[in-house]
Amino acid sequence: MFPSPIETERLLLRRPMLSDASDIYNNYASNPRVTRYLCWPTHRSVSDSERFLRQLSDAVAREEQFSWTIVERDSRWLCGMIGVSINSARATIGYCLAEEVWGTGYASEATAAIVPLLWQRPEIKRLEANCHSKHLRSARVLEKVGLRYIGIDREHSVLPALGPARQDMLRYGITRPKGMLVKED
Repeated sequence: MFPSPIETERLLLRRPMLSDASDIYNNYASNPRVTRYLCWPTHRSVSDSERFLRQLSDAVAREEQFSWTIVERDSRWLCGMIGVSINSARATIGYCLAEEVWGTGYASEATAAIVPLLWQRPEIKRLEANCHSKHLRSARVLEKVGLRYIGIDREHSVLPALGPARQDMLRYGITRPKGMLVKED
């Protein structure tokens, strides 16, 4: 299990709770501009956000996924979420932010706080992320936190907001950096 809460200079990253559903819905998940390049559909009601949180809780219980809400430290405003899916030796990271905080550096700050935690898990040898080929802001975030562009995966994913066609995705990744090896007893 990963720690929670995690504090950065401007953010508090904490475990999502069912009581966050209304904030998640109102602050970002109901905004089609926010969900445009995401693998999940725009939420149409608070019930969608509640269902999402229940599914997330189940995935966390199985240790397949770990997530944190992104909260502004000063205002305590829930402005997004960041998560990690773990599949064997590979971790995949993703994030989502409210439109009001785009361009603030919050995505980079939150991601930079999570990446070192991943390297503390001895089973994780590789960190990866994907973003839509036109979502260049997200690509810049991945580069800022040390992931390297690997290539483009043609017709990789269906993004509900863009329709049923599979979309081209940019693939980023990095292997465990030297010096970040966990000593085994």
